[in-house]
Amino acid sequence: MKTKKSVRLDNDLINAVNNYATLNGMNFSQVIEKTIKDKFQFNEQTADTNVESSVKNRTKNVRFDERTLKEVSRIASKKNITVTEEIRFRVSSSLSMPCFDSLELKELEQTRINVNQIGRLINMSIREKLIINNTHIIELIKLINEMNNALVNIIKESQERLF
Repeated sequence: MKTKKSVRLDNDLINAVNNYATLNGMNFSQVIEKTIKDKFQFNEQTADTNVESSVKNRTKNVRFDERTLKEVSRIASKKNITVTEEIRFRVSSSLSMPCFDSLELKELEQTRINVNQIGRLINMSIREKLIINNTHIIELIKLINEMNNALVNIIKESQERLF
């Protein structure tokens, strides 16, 4: 499907394109389309080789210990892909779904415990009528519950990816 576009061209260029089109049995649009295709060589094969060559230009060496390399190789062979593709996939996934190390998980767990403790103290003060039950306290409790749920989800997802 072709889409109509408008461009601004110099009158001399328009006349030259029209003359070329007339001599070659084409219309104005066909000349422009052919010129663009010839100049930029838009085709799938060229695009693939350009991507491939740009990937080669961005090659970096990464060192793995023997155990990690064997594990990645085993996973890649199960998926019937190369080790490089598996590593690229895993790095890309870790950028969109971060994985925490054990120290960070402990800190997140401690933060979750602290949030729970604050929530329990607020609930206790409401039950003991130490705090007037107003809308601000109710909103605060909702926010604490949301934070707690978010922390629990982050910890669970990270533990699944880590272990």
